[in-house]
Amino acid sequence: MRVQDRCYRRLKITKKIIAVPRLKEYGEHVNNHQIELAKKFEDLGYLISYQDGDNFIQTYERAKRFEPKPYTLKGNMVSLIDGLLEGYMK
Repeated sequence: MRVQDRCYRRLKITKKIIAVPRLKEYGEHVNNHQIELAKKFEDLGYLISYQDGDNFIQTYERAKRFEPKPYTLKGNMVSLIDGLLEGYMK
């Protein structure tokens, strides 16, 4: 199962998620699109985003108090994410 599929399932059942984007500078990915995507989902109130250099204990404590918004986007989330990723790759 792809990461997008696992994340989407957890969003649908309103699970608390701490997203940890993979980074280009560590050779984990070809670019840093995951940072932008995680920040967007955090801004929408669906998850907590952990960024390189953040204090993980503080992020964890924030996640314990965090109540995610119910995920309401209609349509196929995997297709939406795949489309966004393809745009970043061009």
